[in-house]
Amino acid sequence: MIETLVTTRVGRVRTLRAGPDRAPRAVLCWPGLGLTAEEFHRLLREGEARGVAVLAVDPPGHGRSDPAPDITWEDVAEVARDVTAVVPGAEFLLVGHSAGATALLYGLRGIAGRAAGIVLGDGAFHEGVLTGDDAELLRQNEEWLRQMTFPDWDSCLAATRAELKAWDADVEAGVRDLFATTPDGAVSARGDLRTMTRWSALLRDYHPRQAPRTDRPALVLWAAEALSPEPEGIAALRQRVPRLEARCLVGSGHELFWDQPDAASQAVWSFFDTGCD
Repeated sequence: MIETLVTTRVGRVRTLRAGPDRAPRAVLCWPGLGLTAEEFHRLLREGEARGVAVLAVDPPGHGRSDPAPDITWEDVAEVARDVTAVVPGAEFLLVGHSAGATALLYGLRGIAGRAAGIVLGDGAFHEGVLTGDDAELLRQNEEWLRQMTFPDWDSCLAATRAELKAWDADVEAGVRDLFATTPDGAVSARGDLRTMTRWSALLRDYHPRQAPRTDRPALVLWAAEALSPEPEGIAALRQRVPRLEARCLVGSGHELFWDQPDAASQAVWSFFDTGCD
């Protein structure tokens, strides 16, 4: 896998690329709030085996990307345009999880004419999941970062493994990249607090009825055991994204690319092969 820092108008964005540097079709992956490119380690590895270019990003303010405390959905469209230039001329299937699914609906605007379709992994059809004013969102993110701090790697991996339904080398790679060793030897989740709070505010104010319109084919992967599944939100989103189909991943929690990696991966590649036209 090749790591690149792409310069965008909101700062440098880290990308991971697997597969060829030129291809007629490619995949762009955007992880959920607080997560990093390695959430899609399996898709990256499988893309390389298939000879398909797969890009995954650390969203601004996450992982090794620069902070962007004032980011807007319009900025997201520009970021999508800039990072997809890593594979020039390719037509992209966009794959997002949670907040990343919502981000990529806006990202479609940045790659008009180069989007084959979009997979929305348990995101973009939710409303009201995040609540509170900006101060409360800041407090929530501070608490999340506090909870995601562990005395050592063994306790970190044990705690995260206990929360997930699956565990293999791909999932572990994603979890390991989410965390970093702090100067005092502890292990803590990566992420810029102000930027994460800004992302939370954007999601708080989002509603599927106001999603950008697109005629691109879309697949919702609905995690059956997520905390707030909203099939009625899928119906609302379909008013904005008419070529939308929904598939329920039975037995999956919200972290579907880690809870059900086989099913989620298979759904993405099936849509890549036959669902985008």
